[in-house]
Amino acid sequence: MSDLWIGPLSLLKYAVIGAFAFALVGLILALRKARSFGERKSYALAVGSESAGIRYAFVEGMMPWEKDSARQHIATYVAGVIYHIGIFAAFLLLLLSLAPPQTGQFWNAILVAPVIAGCLTGFGLLIKRISTRYLRAISHPDDFLANLLVDIFLLAAAVAIYEPDLTPLLHISAILLLLYLPLGKIRHCCFFFVSRVTFGKYFGRRGVLPHDQAGA
Repeated sequence: MSDLWIGPLSLLKYAVIGAFAFALVGLILALRKARSFGERKSYALAVGSESAGIRYAFVEGMMPWEKDSARQHIATYVAGVIYHIGIFAAFLLLLLSLAPPQTGQFWNAILVAPVIAGCLTGFGLLIKRISTRYLRAISHPDDFLANLLVDIFLLAAAVAIYEPDLTPLLHISAILLLLYLPLGKIRHCCFFFVSRVTFGKYFGRRGVLPHDQAGA
């Protein structure tokens, strides 16, 4: 591969930035479309706190003992947490890879553990989805593709840490992931926050959440 593609100011890096811009615009358009359906106005008097409800949605409400699905599948819940930490670490590594090489050496030592752990749990979750009959039956092709793209991205990040000459593989996998991001289920990286705020505001205002506010 020529220096034009793998040099300090390579076309591959510009392609990563372009893919990021595509993902960002795609997410903004998806949010605008979702908001175009409007928000139902509540005429009932507030009996609770919206801010308390939002805080619950992002903190206590994310704990496994507050969610039946997580409490009943604690190993999958922990794997999911490790997976997402690894994804954040891989994106930080990607960001550093776009900067001069000397800025990434220190961070490589910090990010290697979460990236490898995220990669292993990602492929483990994919194998579980494929090998478990009821999970396979309810899965959409998007579930497999999204999982696989993220796993490949994590694997490329882990390889790039040990073999910096293979960093272009990280950039190529990032381009594929970013281009797919606003088109499939990975866009939950954006809608997760919107849905949790909506959930927290609604039940916080009605005094249902947090539970101590509701007197439960």
